[in-house]
Amino acid sequence: MFEECKTRTDQGNIGEIRAIYEFTKLGYVVCKPLTNNNKYDLVVEKNGSMKRVSVKTSRYSRRGGYGVQLSTNGGNTKLNTINRRKCDDFDILFVLTDDDCCYVIPTDSLGEAECSIVVGATKYNEFKI
Repeated sequence: MFEECKTRTDQGNIGEIRAIYEFTKLGYVVCKPLTNNNKYDLVVEKNGSMKRVSVKTSRYSRRGGYGVQLSTNGGNTKLNTINRRKCDDFDILFVLTDDDCCYVIPTDSLGEAECSIVVGATKYNEFKI
């Protein structure tokens, strides 16, 4: 699915567009924040309930599924920072994998995971759409 992507930004753009498509298909109104430095990528609304959505993509095959990075890395040449996921960063995790599978995972189902999860093996299969 991501073989033609030249950059991670290209891959992320495909993930966001797919999330917008899937949430719209499920009957949500989808909003996109104007800036990119948020802990979430989209806001979805249905029946008066608004949820913040973090969109992740994965092409990294791991333990019979796909590894999904929840933490973000940043910094510069002198300092590298890792920002681990906090429970209140977003309400829903949307994942698009390289084999064209989508997952809509509520954050309370992520448990204590701060850095990464694996989808497509067994644990998160109930959230596959």
